[in-house]
Order: sequence, then C-alpha cells, then structure tokens
Amino acid sequence: MPSLFTLSIMEEDRAAYTSAFDESAKSLRPGSWEGRIRSRFGEVRWIEASFQPYAIMGGAVRWDGVIVDVTERKRAQERLSERERHLRAVAERLPGVLYQRVLHVDGSVTYPYVSAGVKTMYGYEPEEIMRNPALFPAGIVDEDRAEIGRAHV
Repeated sequence: MPSLFTLSIMEEDRAAYTSAFDESAKSLRPGSWEGRIRSRFGEVRWIEASFQPYAIMGGAVRWDGVIVDVTERKRAQERLSERERHLRAVAERLPGVLYQRVLHVDGSVTYPYVSAGVKTMYGYEPEEIMRNPALFPAGIVDEDRAEIGRAHV
C-alpha cells in the first residue's frame, strides 16, 4: 500500500520517484529526485528530495533525507525559459545575424549563440559556427578583417 506521501506525488512523476529509491536501495548510494506533489489543499508544488540509504538488520534499508520546496525556483526557470524562447523567436526574424561572442582569457573566441540568419549570410548552420568559431570570420573579406578584429577586442 503506497504511503500518503507517495500518493501525493503527481502520477506522471511517481515512476521516477520509485526508480530513484529502488536504485538507491540496490546500490546503497545517496540518491535524489525532483518532481511534483499535490498538497492536501490541491496546490501543485515542486520538490527536491535528497536521501542517504543505510542497510539495517534483516536486509532492510533506512533512508535519512531532506525534502526542499523548489517551486519558486522552477517558476523562475520557466519564466526565464519563456523569455529565452521569445528572444530566440525575435532573433530568428531579424535580418542579418545576431550573435554572442566571448573572448576568453587565453585569447580563444567562442560563440555561445548565433542566430539562424548566419545560414543566409554565410551559408553555415548556427550549430556549425558554435562548434567551430573559426568559420564565422572566414566569411569576412580580407580588407575588412583587421578592422573587425580591432572592433571586437
């Protein structure tokens, strides 16, 4: 018979919860799980559980653990993700290329973000530029390369 706590876990999240405890019991290693519960007042809350198993007499396992309400963090992450999706949608409609360039201490350059406009202008997929930053300036004509290099430093 499931405990009241287990029954409070949203049905879609129960399998992951059970799996986390099963794995912890088999390995006797610490575990963690993040999922949703429904409070007795009907409100859905996000929780994060961390637990340490201990073998006790007779082959049973006891866990010491902590459960933290992470609802506000999850809501903030969702708001941030929504803003990110919105900005990406705007960036994809802009003519030209929107990018984020990072000059690292060692002098190397990376592009964590490159908009889809790079395909039209340079013929590369954004992922290609992000994987191989040297491709991006490869499309710049030689006489402009020095000026652009000075502007980016």
